[in-house]
Amino acid sequence: MPAKRDIYSEFQVFARRLQSLIPGAGSNQDEFEKDFSLFLRKLGTEGLTTCPPENLFWHHHFFACRTIVGSFVHFKGEKSVTNSMVFIRLLEIERLLLEYRILDRACSYYSICRQLRFMMESIVQAYYVDMEYPKLDLQGKIRILKRMKKAKNAIGGSLFREMDLNKRIKIESHDGKEIDLTRLIKTLYRELSDTVHPDYKDYVPFSENGEEHYFDWISRCILVPNPKLSGYSLEKLNQVMDIVYLLVFDNFRVFAFVIFGQIEEVLSKTNCLLSLRYIRSFEKKS
Repeated sequence: MPAKRDIYSEFQVFARRLQSLIPGAGSNQDEFEKDFSLFLRKLGTEGLTTCPPENLFWHHHFFACRTIVGSFVHFKGEKSVTNSMVFIRLLEIERLLLEYRILDRACSYYSICRQLRFMMESIVQAYYVDMEYPKLDLQGKIRILKRMKKAKNAIGGSLFREMDLNKRIKIESHDGKEIDLTRLIKTLYRELSDTVHPDYKDYVPFSENGEEHYFDWISRCILVPNPKLSGYSLEKLNQVMDIVYLLVFDNFRVFAFVIFGQIEEVLSKTNCLLSLRYIRSFEKKS
């Protein structure tokens, strides 16, 4: 039976670990800034040496986004691109993937999941407006978003119900059954939301090295590698980017095969099955 600790003892353990990582944390501001700078340099050179090499998959997604954006330069005269909210969000996602790398190197896994939730929600929202109002320019689409916000169906579950992706995209699983895309997106959103809102589960005791702890001080409060959380955030990154690619393909069907041909390897490496099956379903029909 693991030994139980009280909250005060737990904090003492946390404080000692922080002190060992950043000696100046318990001293004056100048010493802290000096020690913290040394710590960040060490973090930058050593990185996530104890974490799986698959963490570099973020770079595959960054490359894919750059490739898609570059492809759209050739279609800049197309109104479907110049007035597209999906295209604008894709530009933002490209930058957010750089932030993912920074947060990953800083071992800030919960912040990664919060960013991923925003990425998915923003691309779904942009896709819905682009597809529902294709003839509107950006100003018109902004007015639609304002109207949706007032009606409280611009984000989260309300947005997913309003869009109902199952009516727009049909994808079959390996056994021939139609994938419930709306349910899939809702589930992923709910999982990511668990890291956004404070919850009683944050305080549920867990065991480490034979001792029971009240709070995960280490993964939440100290910048140290955690292979388990790093792997979880990577899994969610691949799932969110699969949704991004799928909606980009469907939003720009005219260019979908051109884009796919350039990033097919990335989709395969990162297990983006929805996007792969979407394109291959069109290949079968043609």
